[in-house]
Parts: sequence; C-alpha cells; structure tokens
Amino acid sequence: RPPRSTLFPYTTLFRSDGVGGRAVVTGTNIFMVDGTVNASGMLGGGRVAIGGEWQGGAGLPTAQNLWVGRGSAVDASAINQGNGGVVVFWSEGSTQFLGQVAARGGAIAGDGGLVEISGRSQLGFNGGVDLSAPAGRSGSLLLDPDRIVIVAEQSKDRKSTRLNSSH
Repeated sequence: RPPRSTLFPYTTLFRSDGVGGRAVVTGTNIFMVDGTVNASGMLGGGRVAIGGEWQGGAGLPTAQNLWVGRGSAVDASAINQGNGGVVVFWSEGSTQFLGQVAARGGAIAGDGGLVEISGRSQLGFNGGVDLSAPAGRSGSLLLDPDRIVIVAEQSKDRKSTRLNSSH
C-alpha cells in the first residue's frame, strides 16, 4: 500500500494552436494516487513526462521510485486529427503502474502516439494502455525494466506462463 499522498487531483493542459499541452512532474519518490492529466488536443496529442524523460534521457531529473494507482489516468490523445502524443513514466528504481494511459490518433487522421512505462531496476505493470488510431496506425508501447517476467493470469484450467529476459 502506498503512502497517503496525492500527486495532483486533476490537470488539463491545452495550447492555443490546438495541440495538447506539456506536463512535467519531477521528484525523488512520486505517488500518483487518483490523479488525472489531460494533455489531449484537437489537432494533436501533447507530451507528459512523469519521473523523467524518454528512457531516462537528459533534460529532466529522474525519480527514484514511481507509483501510479488504479484511479489515475493520463491522456495525450489527438481528438479530431493529428498524431497521439508522448507519455513517459520513468524511475531509476521501481515503477509500479496500475493506472490508465492513452495517446490515441485523431478520429479523422493521425497515428497513435508513444508511451514508455519503465523502471530501470524494477517494473510492475497491471494497467491499461490505448494507442489506437481509427484513421491511422496504432502507436507504440515501451516497457523497459532491467529484467522482465511476463506472467499470464492463473485460472483453474491453466498454469502461469513465464518469460525471462535480460539485457
């Protein structure tokens, strides 16, 4: 159970040119509990970086730990036309992602966006991602921990499936 702290309750970011806005959240330990960020735009999705930039790259300080709760959602979708935006959830240590994220392409034109959910040392992922594009190509999801174990849900009729990989 995460500590009782709320990162932010609700944030909407729009630019005057119709493209979604930009949100940056930095800190050592980030807890997004029931938070919502809307960086969608009529003519293209915005950019959201929580805990760091793409693959922990330069430009932003990186979080040590990141926790995104089930009631949390980030949307960087294009609404009418244009490509979905870019959303990054990053930590140097452990990232636990239970929320929802979208970077959809526009209804009339545009491709789905890019989402990265990564913890350099550890990643727990049990959330939802929507990178669809009704009039274009689906976007891409990057899950990038140091090691990955994929486990299928277990039921009475089947056993778990595990895939181990290191880089």
